[in-house]
Amino acid sequence: MSNAAVVELRAVAGLEVYRRNPFRLTGLPTDVDRRTARHRQQQLTAVLQVGADLPEDVTAADPNELRGAFERVLGDPRRRLVEELFWLWGSPGAKCRCPRQVHHEHDEAVRAHSAVLEEELTDLGRTPHPSAVAKRGVMWVMASRHWDAALKSKHFWEHVRHRIDVLDDRQLDRSVVAELRKELPLALVRPLTDLVAATPAPLRLATIARKWPVPKRVLELRLEEIAEPLYDEIHTLASELIQRLHSEDAQRIANDVTRVLRPKLNRLEALVPHAQHRRTASARERVGIVLNNCATQLIETGSVLDGRAAKWLDEAGELAGDTPGADTVAANKATLDEMRRTLETIRSQVNYYVGIGSTYSAKAMLRRVRSALGDGPGSYDVDKMLADLGGRRVTEKSGGRYGWLWWALIGGAAVGALVRWLAGW
Repeated sequence: MSNAAVVELRAVAGLEVYRRNPFRLTGLPTDVDRRTARHRQQQLTAVLQVGADLPEDVTAADPNELRGAFERVLGDPRRRLVEELFWLWGSPGAKCRCPRQVHHEHDEAVRAHSAVLEEELTDLGRTPHPSAVAKRGVMWVMASRHWDAALKSKHFWEHVRHRIDVLDDRQLDRSVVAELRKELPLALVRPLTDLVAATPAPLRLATIARKWPVPKRVLELRLEEIAEPLYDEIHTLASELIQRLHSEDAQRIANDVTRVLRPKLNRLEALVPHAQHRRTASARERVGIVLNNCATQLIETGSVLDGRAAKWLDEAGELAGDTPGADTVAANKATLDEMRRTLETIRSQVNYYVGIGSTYSAKAMLRRVRSALGDGPGSYDVDKMLADLGGRRVTEKSGGRYGWLWWALIGGAAVGALVRWLAGW
């Protein structure tokens, strides 16, 4: 019996938990008896048949919605009991022994919660104005406080037991109270987490959800459940980009990381921060691997000096954090930094030779380096240095006594360092 009521509770909880409440739609009080409810249904059916307007307290949009609402009031008592929790109790009736404050606190919770949900639903999918964000922040706090106060009252649950007794149906007994007591706080936060799932910028609402009085572990699992499609998308897209690197330019792949993967990763971080969620940390590492591979491809086939590889490795390191992939990225970055220092030293020596009028010596040094490198990392930059010298007139065949001494001390060391570092890439 209790399990069936919990199933009903989970089915009811959602973005329209108040909008579609049958007592709201029919204008009936939550403690209405079956006879009165049937009489009301007959009255409203007659009104619809003659084409007259429904009373103002009836909010059903059409006959089908009205009929469905009456079915939920008059049907399964377990569903009805759940629906009663999400609408106004009003003043205690003659048979209800609740203190007036219990009904008042519950109704304030319903009003506050339904009001802020209605505000959020009015511009769902759009970015709200900052003034609306501030207002809703206060409204969410009030809704949370009212519900928390209501659920902590022993009289609240005495009222639920009283309603079970009044409904007097063999499908429903007092054993349901313990299950509802456990599940209702989770059901109350469900509309908020559904909003988190539906909004393009979830950080604000996810932050509010984490302040709702529910077990932290349960809420984080719910947010991971919402994030599941994002985890799958990021993993699939990252794998596709890694495969495309075998046949496409690294810059194009890095652009796709920025254009496609980064926004998804940012949304994931807003939902389930990597500091608290290992799967998010793994997803970030996966994207970092893509950028690491872009950098290594560029180093092997393109420029070491133009800064792109360094930028990608810096970003990859930030994404990898303290995951296993971070060590690989850090090692690649250290090697790249040494390559760049060595190539900058060679470029400085080239500039020195050109400055003293010995372009011939500069070319000779670069050709020696190029021969040692083959087609490996750094060869692109050396080719560019040679190409830049191609249009310059050779004015000196030798660097002179002191020029060659400089080459022996600096140029030779640079070549040795370049070969030593790049040969092991």
